[in-house]
Amino acid sequence: MNGPSEMRFTFLACADLKSIWDGIAMSKDPWGLTASDNLAAGQAFATDFVKHCKVLGANPEIGVDRGELQFGMRSSTFRNHVIFYRVRGSNVEVIRVLRSTQDVGSTPW
Repeated sequence: MNGPSEMRFTFLACADLKSIWDGIAMSKDPWGLTASDNLAAGQAFATDFVKHCKVLGANPEIGVDRGELQFGMRSSTFRNHVIFYRVRGSNVEVIRVLRSTQDVGSTPW
């Protein structure tokens, strides 16, 4: 692949990211973090996620081959999540973003 690819996200991946954001930025913390602490943590997650996606877009082959789940699928670990994606033409399409502890065998793709 020549040069960086454009990143595309499925509706499911967008829903996954919204759920992750809500869990970080909108959580009620029993240890007393403030709303601004939670928002800052959510923003840090988003900033780091964008950086990770730029690396994937430029080097999509660095992910692990996950053909056992779906033909052409690859995965890349990001914090305590796994980004599942595939290369489609000159684009990298993010299919799902799941917790690393989630059972991917029972996950709808």
